[in-house]
Amino acid sequence: MIQTPVIITFANQKGGVGKTTLCVTFANYLVTKGVRVAIVDCDFQHSIIKCRKADIKKYDVQYVPYDVLSYEANDKKAIISLIEKMHNDQSLDVVLMDSPGIHAARNKLDARMTQTAAASLKDVDVTLMLFEPTGEFTESELGMVEALRKAGPAIAVINKVDLLNDFAALEARKKQVEEFGIFDAIVTVSAKDGTGCEELFPLLKRYANPGPHYFDDDAFTDMPEKELVAELVREKALLFMREEIPHGIAVTVESFKERPDSDLIDISVEICCERKSHKGMIIGKGGQMLRKIASAARMDCEELLGARVNLQCWVKVREDWRDNDRLLDNLGFAKP
Repeated sequence: MIQTPVIITFANQKGGVGKTTLCVTFANYLVTKGVRVAIVDCDFQHSIIKCRKADIKKYDVQYVPYDVLSYEANDKKAIISLIEKMHNDQSLDVVLMDSPGIHAARNKLDARMTQTAAASLKDVDVTLMLFEPTGEFTESELGMVEALRKAGPAIAVINKVDLLNDFAALEARKKQVEEFGIFDAIVTVSAKDGTGCEELFPLLKRYANPGPHYFDDDAFTDMPEKELVAELVREKALLFMREEIPHGIAVTVESFKERPDSDLIDISVEICCERKSHKGMIIGKGGQMLRKIASAARMDCEELLGARVNLQCWVKVREDWRDNDRLLDNLGFAKP
């Protein structure tokens, strides 16, 4: 048996509750204590990884205190593989996962994402659920609570206490959360100024239990290379077009061929979207946006595969694919 890193999920769908801010604040705090940390950014907006990349570019940073990995929460196979790999990583003490949370489904893809988010709670060591300090609990929050009843241990974190002047209101909120009867502890914090964050680490240490050796030490992932390439292309599309086309795209690798007696790999990728107007935006004026996406993805693919890559990207319209079970299955969005 070896000491494996504790994996902590930050969860709540309600926008603005401070989930991502607390995740980053906590990571920064742990680093100051000499803890080896990594963040897995599974939130739909991927704001942590975007800010990290922007900071590196803006400030020409050569050293970063912890790694930030970007994963899609709807890719169950990738998430499970990642968690198993993390459990085997002796170079880490704590892994923080910024989750997409549980939300009301607007289409079949949303429903599958919600099911995957709920299912992922069973695979972590402990979940931190964030709450606003005041107000009624939303339907999404109540759904998350019900999901946690069937999952592993959880800690409630009431954020934004810096906005409260009424101690009685905070105590009333703590009593409301306590009545759910599923949380091992309730902590009050301010992710903005760090108040209360020091109380979290001692609480979380109790969940860092020894675990089995899942993979060989040199195993990076058990995901097929084609799936990794598709994720890289989709990441670049979301990065460059996050305002225009939120999540209405999917990416599949149509062909992956290594040229004989050469270090060149020919890869053909299909970017699927729902509307003709979306197709025009993805391609861009004179093909500029598509070339930008393909160029950035190609560089990451070459680093991943250790070979030169000829990456061809094609854009196709598949109307309402997010509500089509057959297309969702074909595009890799399997039910959990």
